[in-house]
Amino acid sequence: QNWLGPLLLDLVLLLLLLNFCLPLWVRGPGEGLLAWTSPNDYYLFGPDAGRWAANARALFQERYQDLDFHRMPTLTLLLAGMLDLGFPLVASGHLLNHLEHLLLSFTLYGLGRLSGSRGAGLLAGAWVAITTPLLAYSRMYGIDPTIALMIPLAMLAALAAARRWWFAPVSGVIAAFAAASHFTTVAHVVPPALLVLLEGQKLLRERRALRDIVRLARPGQ
Repeated sequence: QNWLGPLLLDLVLLLLLLNFCLPLWVRGPGEGLLAWTSPNDYYLFGPDAGRWAANARALFQERYQDLDFHRMPTLTLLLAGMLDLGFPLVASGHLLNHLEHLLLSFTLYGLGRLSGSRGAGLLAGAWVAITTPLLAYSRMYGIDPTIALMIPLAMLAALAAARRWWFAPVSGVIAAFAAASHFTTVAHVVPPALLVLLEGQKLLRERRALRDIVRLARPGQ
């Protein structure tokens, strides 16, 4: 099976998408990953930014009694993970949102790719990169970029699990993080599950049809 050609094509298209997206990300004066934080990224700018930051700091410092359990855990866990890597509290939240906005474009490309259309995926990835509300919220400190990423990421993982059964545990974890992003996303665990079911049935029918064709083509059958 020739997989090298399609893989190289995917890499080229992803690099083109990256080249389109990165100029939208305003760079700052830092070094390494922190170079991708602008001066405004050192302020708690965004809806409930201070409360999200306080929740992440409480988890990082293992002050569990100070956690706001009305806030769903996905963003808090991600921010605490950034703190664990050594990033400053405020800058890490902005950096996380920039990265999530970039990964959203790649995720939509992957959805198009697994659905049979690289072109549609490339167009969708470029479109969300310049969509005004998504771009604006990616420059704030808050939950919106996490929601925007996790829902389509769960769908992408579901498609992958429908094709490769051993990816199912990873898909389940991603779906759980998507559902736990916000109180409005709790039901979003259902669409990936339906997608796995429908795609799995489709692949099963295709394999049965192929098996029947092979049987008919065998000599003496």
